[in-house]
Amino acid sequence: MSPLKVIHVYESLHPKHGGPPEVVVHLAKEQIKQGLNISFISCDPLNDLEVNQYLKQSLGFEPIRHCVQPKWFRAIFSRLNLVSLIKTADIVHIHGVWPVLSLVVAHLCINHQIPYLISLHGSLRVATLKHRSWKKQLGLKQLGYGEILSNARYLQALNPSEAQEAKLLLDWIDPQKVGVLGNGVGTCVYDDQELKHGFELYYPTLRPREYLLFLSRLHPRKNPMLLLEAFGALHSKYPHLKLVFAGESEEGCLSLLDQIITRLEERSPQIRSQILMIGFVSGLKKWSILSQAKSFILPSLSEGFSIAVLESLSVGVPTIISTECHFNELIDEKAGLVHRLDRDDLIDKIDQVLGDQDLEEELRVNSQKLIRRAYSWAKISASMISIYESICNCDLNQ
Repeated sequence: MSPLKVIHVYESLHPKHGGPPEVVVHLAKEQIKQGLNISFISCDPLNDLEVNQYLKQSLGFEPIRHCVQPKWFRAIFSRLNLVSLIKTADIVHIHGVWPVLSLVVAHLCINHQIPYLISLHGSLRVATLKHRSWKKQLGLKQLGYGEILSNARYLQALNPSEAQEAKLLLDWIDPQKVGVLGNGVGTCVYDDQELKHGFELYYPTLRPREYLLFLSRLHPRKNPMLLLEAFGALHSKYPHLKLVFAGESEEGCLSLLDQIITRLEERSPQIRSQILMIGFVSGLKKWSILSQAKSFILPSLSEGFSIAVLESLSVGVPTIISTECHFNELIDEKAGLVHRLDRDDLIDKIDQVLGDQDLEEELRVNSQKLIRRAYSWAKISASMISIYESICNCDLNQ
């Protein structure tokens, strides 16, 4: 029997775009190990050196990747090649709802009777839908997005809360189509000595365990502003503590943060020197800044299933997240702290980690236990392959 041929589709595989590219690539890597025939479709040019390097480093080889840029006239020249490619697949796995590429590929799958599923990646969360709301409502009702969701064989939510919100929004589809399967996390490929050396090399102004870390896209939805406000309130109590923001700025978020820092300087003139904006990091730069942090904090307004949170847990960094990250296992397993979306509660959680060494050690141990037990990519991939096979077998029996 020939291996199952799967095409993964996402608008960009560049790691600077955060969690979804990491999910696509690491899931594909494990599926290749488990015997599947995998290729990719994205909008990244085939000569994008950063994307090619990232894929080669992650997978160990250069995979089959197809570039489709489905806007305006370019679709005319790429459509025939795209149809030929899709018709070779047993199943197409689309990541994310709103990219134009998702719409184009899903409609071609419908037209040519190729089964496909969609991983939502937070696309249908209430908070996400509020951003450019009128466009998304128009898309669902008039531009074909409702149709591609209806015709998908499976909709993957990342947690029960996301599944429930999707079922309420898509009240015209069979709720059995919506299932829950979380993300996995890749193991850090660097040993302790390499991480220590990388930290000393790239971050000479920092000391281990003396800074808080925000590692995600700098986007208003990720709510770094709340963390900055909490840090400002704690500055007099912990004057030597630093705050590091690592990630690409989007939607003018860097300007918002600068405005807050300027206001905080009125009360604490030296506070700007304790805040670092280091931009997007990957590879050894990412893992070294993460592994040496006193605490990783994500006060997000809305999350699907954050890869950054899983990575933090995997290296045993005390992790603090908002209730809107929807990761209740942190509480159940005593593997992290969860704060409400207000400044005082976040201050309290940070203060607990900074002031209680026993709690810090408990979080470090329990977080790594949780990841080893439940969130390896091998387990997530095996579950996803079972979903593929169920869809394909159902088609054969019809």
